[in-house]
Amino acid sequence: MTTQVEIVQKTVRNDNEIINLQIDDDSKVYSVDINKPINSDGNLNLWRIWVKNNLPVQLAIFRKIADNWSMIGNSEIVHSTQGLNQWTLSHPIAVQAGDCVGLYYPHNENSGTDKPANVDTGKKPQSVLNFDGKDDYIEIKEPFENNTYFTISLWINPAILNSHFRGFIGKQQDAYRQPGMWVGPSGNELHYDSYDTSGQRYFSILNNFFESKDKWVHIAWVKENTEYKIYRNGELFAIDPAPTNFYTTNTSYWLGRVDNFFQGKMTEVRIWNKARTQDEIKQDMNHRLTGKEEGLMAYYPLNGDASDSSSKNNHGTIHGTTWTQENLEFLAPL
Repeated sequence: MTTQVEIVQKTVRNDNEIINLQIDDDSKVYSVDINKPINSDGNLNLWRIWVKNNLPVQLAIFRKIADNWSMIGNSEIVHSTQGLNQWTLSHPIAVQAGDCVGLYYPHNENSGTDKPANVDTGKKPQSVLNFDGKDDYIEIKEPFENNTYFTISLWINPAILNSHFRGFIGKQQDAYRQPGMWVGPSGNELHYDSYDTSGQRYFSILNNFFESKDKWVHIAWVKENTEYKIYRNGELFAIDPAPTNFYTTNTSYWLGRVDNFFQGKMTEVRIWNKARTQDEIKQDMNHRLTGKEEGLMAYYPLNGDASDSSSKNNHGTIHGTTWTQENLEFLAPL
């Protein structure tokens, strides 16, 4: 089902017809119409807006989860001209009945402005993806360009640490497991697993990796020649043997699931076709990426949708999950 949104305004400033609620999201203030919610589920592909003056504008869709409003998707910033404008979204937004439409004007004093590219004024609420541990996950195409080198990095926040494995990235259901990671099994361990092309297993369970539940941690798993390196928050945590060539297959790959499901939050998932150094990992772990970095094969900021922000366009399909707001600090790309 295709959903269209049409926005009609008397003007774009003080008597803006749709300003019923203002939401501060990731340094931008969105004007949101909560009196005219979307009335059906579907995929939002097209939007129209009538404006009195020429100006740049961005569309965003907000969903109320519990008592918080979360942005579930947005358009690029486009340049409207006086009168009726129409645009097709490059990535359709999956909307539900009850979602609300918001607008952001980069040059409107009443709606806020972008912060300078290299300045962060503190932690800001932003959307991250929440997995329920039952059946939530994202499916992408297998992202590995070669089976010799990789770096997998991401931020996760486990909601539970107990006596169960909870896979948060990887793939089972093929001949062997593709490279994957789990929380568990006893509570504070990180488990990783992989195979070579002949079926020999390479794995480890790293004790005392997670300090506590409900705490964000950055994980980077690097394969360089015949070594695996695991970094926690940018610091080397373990070195173990790795296969010369790891097993992978040109099928699919999962975030939030392996042979079981992850319970917690996730953001800034990055997969590279090279072994990144510790300095490289530490340099940009707290920054957004441009998506054009050398060797970047897949990049999922997970701050509103499951789009791949790298040049590979390996966009994810979301199964379940919810968006929630977290006070995180990611600086602008370097």
